Order: sequence, then structure tokens, then C-alpha cells
Amino acid sequence: MQILLCIGSIYGGTRVTIDGDGFIPTDTLVYIAGANYTHLGSTSYSRIELTTPRELTYTDLDLNVYVYVRTSQAECLRSSCCFNWARRVTPYFRSVQPTHIRGRTNLTITGENLISGGQTTVNASVDINGNDCRVTQITNNSIACQVDGVEAGIHTIEGSIDGLFFFFFYLLSFENICFDIEIGNIYSSVNITSDPIITTIEPFTSSIYGGETLTIDGHGFSSDISDIQVTIDTHPCPVIEASESEIECRIPPQGISPNISNINITSQQIIFPTTSTLNYSSAITPMIASISPTVGSNAQVLVLTGSHFTGPGQTYVFVGETQCNISSLSTGSITCTIGSTLSAGNHTVRVFVEEVGNSNENLIYTHDISISSITPSEGGYGGGLTSIITGNGFNGTDVSVNVCNRPCLSVDVISNDRIDVVTPSFPITSGDVVCNMTVDVDGFQENRTFTYKANLTRMITSISPNRGGTGGGTTVTITGNDFP
Repeated sequence: MQILLCIGSIYGGTRVTIDGDGFIPTDTLVYIAGANYTHLGSTSYSRIELTTPRELTYTDLDLNVYVYVRTSQAECLRSSCCFNWARRVTPYFRSVQPTHIRGRTNLTITGENLISGGQTTVNASVDINGNDCRVTQITNNSIACQVDGVEAGIHTIEGSIDGLFFFFFYLLSFENICFDIEIGNIYSSVNITSDPIITTIEPFTSSIYGGETLTIDGHGFSSDISDIQVTIDTHPCPVIEASESEIECRIPPQGISPNISNINITSQQIIFPTTSTLNYSSAITPMIASISPTVGSNAQVLVLTGSHFTGPGQTYVFVGETQCNISSLSTGSITCTIGSTLSAGNHTVRVFVEEVGNSNENLIYTHDISISSITPSEGGYGGGLTSIITGNGFNGTDVSVNVCNRPCLSVDVISNDRIDVVTPSFPITSGDVVCNMTVDVDGFQENRTFTYKANLTRMITSISPNRGGTGGGTTVTITGNDFP
């Protein structure tokens, strides 16, 4: 075997490659100076790769590397196979300017040994709380980099160095040259402060029923919405999207909050300074006074009367969560048609005006089930017939279908307009039985007739013979009528 890297940072992070053959991934051990490092890497038939941990005790020493495959020690093809946690190549960060981040910022970080391993900007990386500071220039004593923004708080600047480097352990022995050096982690005690900043908050006014998106621009936000809390007065403004420079949340209803309510922003438990307020205004709030009709089915046309239905942005109408397509709009009246996807049930009606927010939602529209056809609508007493029910309003949470008060063997809601069922059996009579096929969607019911017919019922009159040996092979004759 041969080691393609034999020196690295005392703070770890050095990727060591051991080349050879005959390694067994599940039965190969790697030791450096008697310590087992197998768990720090991966093994294939011809290569072992591992990343060194920090080592602050056994430094500046050529420590022997041993590889065991089962009980056999791998042979080193050089005069020695060793690794050295070396202080002389360990990079350090000492200071940074500027010391505060306020959005996109160019940083200059001073240190030592910054090109011991990497001779190009590509081979140096700088990280601030998981945010990449793009390296633009590097010397042995400084790194220049640019960061777009960082979550608010005090953060340690971290980094690593790798690249092509030649280091001679013994000047007279070519076999002990180390190459392809990746030095590893940079020691850093340098902290930088990312300031919490709010630049703009929009909109300034809102419907008293909320619903519009509040957009907060600034710097230092977390990109994880679970780390962010926005309140308007005391009511949460649920965060729907976040990045380092922008937060979006859904404005809550005014409730008992004052007309002019304070906006409060916290990210990762850091309070962002702001004096911004939101003005809840009834003068711009859309209000629904009436809807007509209040009960309907299929593609029902609704007429809404009220006030403030128009505003700076587009107007939408929702019945439940289904959009009602507007055909006529004025500040006091809306005509719209309900889409075909609305399920049966009682649904609130809501107007939403962009840049303003929601209307009141206290008026209810009831959408009934409709059945246009059952195909086929007649079958045999034995059941098992697949029938297709077409109509509207079937997309409920609790859907059942009964025939003659008997539950269907299966009910499959294909869409809001179609249900496939398998009919149950019914006690046979000499004539036909006409009864209801009842569709129930969340307690709303609609009926159509279904007929059990004697002449569609398959009958078995005899089986001969009616017994046979356990070894099988008996020919059985079944007689009856209406077989396929």
C-alpha cells in the first residue's frame, strides 16, 4: 500500500487516501499510532479514504499508519507509511475586517500558513455559520472573501485549505515525498457579528380580516421558518417563506388588536429592532352582505353583494378552498361560477383583494350532491356488478354508497364527478326489486333507482358429482342458466 497524504492540520479535516489492493470493506482496519481510525472513512477493494480528527497531543511526529485486512497487515510499499499532525503547516485565522456584516460584505481575514496547502482561491474555503464566504484572493497571511449575508448573531469564522503541495521528510529518499496535500481545517478563534436589520415592511395597511402577505426585507434572518416568529400586536403572523434577507408571513385578522398594531420580529431568539406598524382599516376591507343562491349544485352561478370588492390588486372569490370564476365585478357586486371540483357540504364564501386581504367569512353556501346517471342501473340478485355513478360533489372525506340499504362491496371515488361501486347481493325473489342507490358524502345524500332483476341473475341448478377424492382429478359438471 502507499499513502497519498502524510501531513495535515492539527485541527483535523485532512482527507487521507491509502491506495493498494485486496482491501475488504467490511473487514479492514486502519490504525495511526495505535488508535483505530477506520470509522472515519470508507473502504473499497483498492482505496481507503478517511478524514482526520483534531489532534493536539501527538503533534509534529511521524506516526506510523498500519492497515490490517482481517488478521494480515498490509505491506507498505515505501520505506515508511506515516502521518504527521504538523503545526508548521496548520493554518490559523487571527483577525477580520470589518467586524460586522450588514448584507453583502467583503471581508479581509488575516492569519498564518494560509497557502501551506492551497496555492489558489479554489482550494480555500471560508464558512460563517454555514454560509459560504467566496474566496477572491489569498496570500500566506490573508484571505479576501465575499459573503452575501449571514443569520444575525456572533459567529466563528471557519475554513479549510487543500491543494497541491510537496513536502520532503528526507531529502535523500524520493520514496518519502508526500504529495496531493490537503492541509485540512483552519484554527480560528475569530468571531464576526452579523447585525439584525429591518429595511422595509409592506404593506402598511390591511383588511381587518387579514389574509394578505406581509413582506419584511432586511438582513440576518434565518432561512428556517421554524426559527422565526413574527407577531402583529400579540397575534402570530404565520411565516410562509424565509431567506437571509426576506421574510413573508400571512397577516392575521385584527381581532381585539388596535387599529395601529406594532410589528415584532424575532429570528433565532434575536429581536430585530423596528418601530414599524400595521394599520388595520375597515375603510378598505371587502365586506360580503349577501350571497345568492345559498344552496346549489354542479356549476352554480353565485351573486355576491357588499362593498370594497375592488382595490389596488386583483379580486378573487373562494367557496371553501375552491375558486369561483368571476364574470362580473364592481365595488359592490360580484358574479362568479363555482368550479366543478367543489365537494358536497357547507362552505364559507370569501373575497380576497390583493394588497388588501380577506373579507368576512360568516356567510355559508351549501353545495348539494347531484347524480346524473348510474350505468348500469340494473343487475342480478347475486351482486358483484360494477356500476359507474356520474354527477357532482363526490370529493368528500366520508363517502358511502348503499343499494336497498345494503352497503356496496367497494366504493372508489374516481373524481368529484364519478364514483365506481360494486353492488351488494340481495335476497332473490321471483320478480324484480326496485330500490334506491343512495350516495352519501359527508352526510349529504342523493338517491337514484337501481333494479335487481331475476332474468339477469345467474342461477346454479345442480353440481354433479357433488363429491370426489382428495387426490383431485374429478370432472365436475355445473348446470344452470345465464352463464356467460
